[in-house]
Amino acid sequence: MIVCLTAVGVLPAKAQGLGAKLSAAAIERTQHRVTYDPAYTALAYPGGDVAADRGVCADVVIRVLRAANIDLQKLVHEDMQTAFSAY
Repeated sequence: MIVCLTAVGVLPAKAQGLGAKLSAAAIERTQHRVTYDPAYTALAYPGGDVAADRGVCADVVIRVLRAANIDLQKLVHEDMQTAFSAY
């Protein structure tokens, strides 16, 4: 479906580029050995991360997004400051 929408120009070029970045970053993450470790870890803010060889599925998503210059930690933090009751 996305291929079709891209081919006919429905998706903007910026979105197409983002999709390619996310896809490439996700594929690249498969080259890393990560041990599942659900233990709580206090993180620095901004930019904190658990050790590169540890984490859970959410950490993989965070790392993929960061490779595409999207800091989900920052976005969630800022959103929580403005709409904490929604959480």
